Amino acid sequence: MANCYAAKCITIFKDQDGYYEKASNKDLDSKTANKGSNNYTKFARDLDKEFDKGNHIFNGHKQAAPWCATSFTWAVWQACEKDIAKLRTVLCIPKDSLSASCRYAYGYYKKAKRVGKEPRLGAQVFFGDSESALKHTGMVIAIDDKKKKFTTQEGNAGNKCTHKTYSFSDKNVFGFGYPKYDAEPTAEPDQKPEAEVKEEPKPEVKAEPKTKTYTVNVKAGHILRLRSEPNTKNDKNIITKMPKGSKFEVSKTSGNWAYGKYRSYTGWASLDYLK
Repeated sequence: MANCYAAKCITIFKDQDGYYEKASNKDLDSKTANKGSNNYTKFARDLDKEFDKGNHIFNGHKQAAPWCATSFTWAVWQACEKDIAKLRTVLCIPKDSLSASCRYAYGYYKKAKRVGKEPRLGAQVFFGDSESALKHTGMVIAIDDKKKKFTTQEGNAGNKCTHKTYSFSDKNVFGFGYPKYDAEPTAEPDQKPEAEVKEEPKPEVKAEPKTKTYTVNVKAGHILRLRSEPNTKNDKNIITKMPKGSKFEVSKTSGNWAYGKYRSYTGWASLDYLK
C-alpha cells in the first residue's frame, strides 16, 4: 500500500492554483481554457473514471457538480498514488462514500474521532454555521502561529482553485478534519550512537614543488635525452630528445640528475648538460 504524506498532498493541491472550472466537458486539463461556471473539472473526470472501473470513492459521478470536496479528494488520491484502499483509509471514508458533500465528509472524520478546532498542515477545513449546514471545504497548506493565521488551498472558490488566508478565530470556519496521513519521512535514517567518534586525520597538504628553468647546453647539432629513469643503462628508457637551447623546468634533483618537464613530456635529464 502506498504511503501518503501531508506535505505531498499540499504540494499537489498547491500546484492546482489558478485552475478554472470549465463551461463544458472539454479542455479539462488546461488551467485557463474554456472558463465557465458549469462545474466541469479534471478532478471529477478522473474520479468518475475510477468509479467506472469499480473503484468507488464516491457514490456516483460528480462531474458538473460543486467540486470543492472533489478537488480536495483528488489531491489526496494523487498523493496516495491512486491507491483507492489507501485513500479511503486516509480520509476515513467507506466505499461509495458521500464525502463529496462537506457535511458527510466531516461526519466521517467525526466518526473516526479525528475532528478539532485547530488548523494542522494537510487538514481538511470546513466552513459553515453548523455541522448540518457545512457549505465549503479546502486544505490547510500553511500555518502562522505568531500571527494566528492559516492559509488554505480551495477548489470551487470563485469558480477556480485558489489559496486564502484566515485567522484562527474566523467565524466562518466551523472546524477541521484530520486525515490519517503517514508520518513524514526523515531526511536521514536514524543512527545508533557510537561509543567514541574519532575524527579522521586530515590528509597532509603538500605545497606544489618550486620549479627552476634550465637551458639545454649541448654542442650544436647534438641533443640531450629525456629519460624515464635517472640512468643510462639502456636506450629503452628514452622518452624524447631535447635539442640545444631547449627550456627544461626542473622540479627536483637526485645526484647528477634533474627531473622536470619539457613541452608535454616529464622525465630525467643529466645536469651536466643543463645550465
